[in-house]
Amino acid sequence: LRMKSPMSATQITDLNQYYSTLPGADKTAEMKYETIALPKPDKAKLKEAQKKIMALTGDPVSGESKFNDACGMCHGEKKTVKKVPDIFDDFDGNVKSITYNVRFGDGAMPFYKESVLSDQDVADIAAYILKKNGK
Repeated sequence: LRMKSPMSATQITDLNQYYSTLPGADKTAEMKYETIALPKPDKAKLKEAQKKIMALTGDPVSGESKFNDACGMCHGEKKTVKKVPDIFDDFDGNVKSITYNVRFGDGAMPFYKESVLSDQDVADIAAYILKKNGK
């Protein structure tokens, strides 16, 4: 995940050959990434996602539940990960910055592709975060 450049065709073939030697009944013939974060951030797709999400009306009630499920382990009131910024304390962000962090991740923070958190989910989470911060 921290590669500076995309994998070469030879590297991909070698990796797939290795995976084919592993035991298991669930053999995958092909793996396909469906994200704007890997192998390198796609900022054009991010801008599209930000526009779509900003055009949606977020539901803070639904956003609270989605936030707790996806973000709460690190950022919530019952967080289990230490040394993580509290996004409910002096948060200067907005929907664009929340979308950036959700879709690209940030350092140790994971990213979430649309099949895991839809654009509406992100809009709802953003509405919850902003409401909780008095914005």
